[in-house]
Amino acid sequence: MNFGHPRELAERIAKEAIESAMPRQKVREALSTINRPDSCIVISVGKAALEMAEGARDVWGIAIKTSIVLTNYLPTDLPQSHEIFIGNHPIPGPESFQASRLVWDRTSSLSEKDTVLFLLSGGGSSLFEFPRSEISQSLLADWYKRFLSSGASIREVNSLRPLLSGVKAGRFRKHCEPSGMIQLILSDVLEPDPFWVSSGPALPYPVHWPEIERILGRYGWISDSELFLKGIPPVVKPDPRDQVIVIGSLEQALQAAESFAIRMGFRTERIKEPIIGQAKDAGKTLAKLGKRKNSEGPLIVIGGGETTVTLKGKGRGGRNQELALSFAKEIRGESNLFLLSFGTDGIDGNSRNAGGFADGSTWDDILSLGIDPEFELETNDSATALEAIGNTFITGPTGTNVNDVQILVII
Repeated sequence: MNFGHPRELAERIAKEAIESAMPRQKVREALSTINRPDSCIVISVGKAALEMAEGARDVWGIAIKTSIVLTNYLPTDLPQSHEIFIGNHPIPGPESFQASRLVWDRTSSLSEKDTVLFLLSGGGSSLFEFPRSEISQSLLADWYKRFLSSGASIREVNSLRPLLSGVKAGRFRKHCEPSGMIQLILSDVLEPDPFWVSSGPALPYPVHWPEIERILGRYGWISDSELFLKGIPPVVKPDPRDQVIVIGSLEQALQAAESFAIRMGFRTERIKEPIIGQAKDAGKTLAKLGKRKNSEGPLIVIGGGETTVTLKGKGRGGRNQELALSFAKEIRGESNLFLLSFGTDGIDGNSRNAGGFADGSTWDDILSLGIDPEFELETNDSATALEAIGNTFITGPTGTNVNDVQILVII
């Protein structure tokens, strides 16, 4: 079977996964099945916010009286049909706070005749944010930094963030009363409940205090219990007019990746469980899987999820590149195993890369340049190591976000 270099194959599969989750088309498809109101206000939040708002304009343009986009980047070809604001990610800062207050103000006098089309994607936790009234912006930002450096899972983090927020856990929905609301959600989480996308600004909070206490205790924050207890949100009663539709997810992207590999003539295997936990541990697990399967090639193994990184250094990189570098260490010298790990949003951590590529020569290639890959791995500097040998996957911001994908090629 002639398919070129395994890296090229993995990148082609990756691009297919990304294309399957493009939000503009997903929004078009969803809105074409919904009765269009006479007029509506569009609030689009997250990494895919601009593309989602464009999709709404394509289908419901005549009914949209206002369209506000809150996202993390400006495209080179800037559409004129939206008010676009750039927030801070992954830590909320002045831009996020200011833009979020503007959204809040612009939705503060809605009536029963109004409809809010709320378009939500991953990244909204820090982009659409301001603190609850009794805590400061700096304290909120400091807690975000603690969450991200702790190694806590995304579910754990999203259980705590709403308790410090003035907009999350249904607070935005309550604020928009008595208007109706249609939510289209591009999911970047592993949970079936769409609340977990950007900490549910317009959905009820599903976490109970005993679980919150367990999380606080696990990470040494139990002394701050009162701060979080005071942030338990009020119960949000569902409005019978509301619609909540998940328009895209990681599962759909994985299905698209697998279908493409099959069309290319490969046997495939799906990793059924989400790839979670520490990025370095996930890299080791995938290496063990590859070694176990290495006599079964050609084979494409596809999985996805969201790992975490416990910060110990001040390097550049992200969970996908750290996973790839860890994988490289474990398969050093192997000749038939290749891995691409990437974020569908095109941004991995604090680097310009979407993810990283690793094979049996990666570790020694880095060493040959006088760079210690072990040190880079331990100090969270995976981007430096992988960039040095050209083993990064670069897409730029993709306009979508359905979490991370891992493609293991066995030849």
